[in-house]
Amino acid sequence: MGKPAGIGLVPFITVALVALLLFLPRIDPLRNNYAAFRDWYDGFILAFVLFMLAVQCQVVPAWRDFNEKAIIS
Repeated sequence: MGKPAGIGLVPFITVALVALLLFLPRIDPLRNNYAAFRDWYDGFILAFVLFMLAVQCQVVPAWRDFNEKAIIS
């Protein structure tokens, strides 16, 4: 996997899953129940995005350090 693909993988997964989470209430047969816990559901989506951002912030420096060590060796 190349550098652009590796760096873009986490954001791509994040966008895809957030789109899925936003689309699920529209196709769920019990869609009316989402109104009861919509604040928690939106909070979960926000927490997921922040977690994935933290993962991305760890992946990029780790990948950069790995490449620098590979070049030096």
